[in-house]
Amino acid sequence: MAIEDRFSHIVLATDGSEQSQRAARVAGSVASGLGLPVIVLTVDDKDEEMPAELAAMRTSRKDIKAGRKEHFAEIAANARKKLEEQQVTVEEIVTEGDPAQTIMRVAHDYPAPMVVIGRHGHTGFRELLMGSVSHKVTHTADCPVLVVN
Repeated sequence: MAIEDRFSHIVLATDGSEQSQRAARVAGSVASGLGLPVIVLTVDDKDEEMPAELAAMRTSRKDIKAGRKEHFAEIAANARKKLEEQQVTVEEIVTEGDPAQTIMRVAHDYPAPMVVIGRHGHTGFRELLMGSVSHKVTHTADCPVLVVN
């Protein structure tokens, strides 16, 4: 049985960071080699701080929500562009929730042979308390997780 018969997609979890951009290139190489499409997954963690540019520009709750949605859609579109340059088929999922739990759910539901994620954690006290998303995913996912520095 070929790998494409057992698995449908590789999941690329991205937050737009430099590490995530490198992870996109790696995911593209792996997907191309396996003949699989990539799901570009961005997750808006409502508990995270809002990007400074949105906080400065938006005032109403409705505008903030729309701005956040636009911000995460742009992150997914940028990753899509990098993957399509590698001749990889891409599907985007832009959603809200706990990033680690959402990544694991999507990887399980599709099913994915692997998750590719950048090593971009929180800094300071929050990381000490909460841990990074990549750390949570590597310790709880049902499939291999490739963490890209």
